[in-house]
Amino acid sequence: MTNTFCFCAWRIFVGHSVRALARREDGYNFTVDRQPIMAPSEDGDFAVYERIGVEDPRITLPEGAYYIVYTAVSSYGSRLALA
Repeated sequence: MTNTFCFCAWRIFVGHSVRALARREDGYNFTVDRQPIMAPSEDGDFAVYERIGVEDPRITLPEGAYYIVYTAVSSYGSRLALA
């Protein structure tokens, strides 16, 4: 059986949204990783655009490289972002 992966949404206690990875090996039951794989940036040029969270990630594989396109959410509104 092939492993299945899924992004799960978490809203952490400070009000930020993060994403964790859930894995399914038996075809029925998911196990959610304890550590998020996507969380708002805390520093750098783009941190101001992710203060509320990261939403709606989509993974794509153009030309042999994986990209994650997601929505960065802040008081400035929602913006398209690339990981």
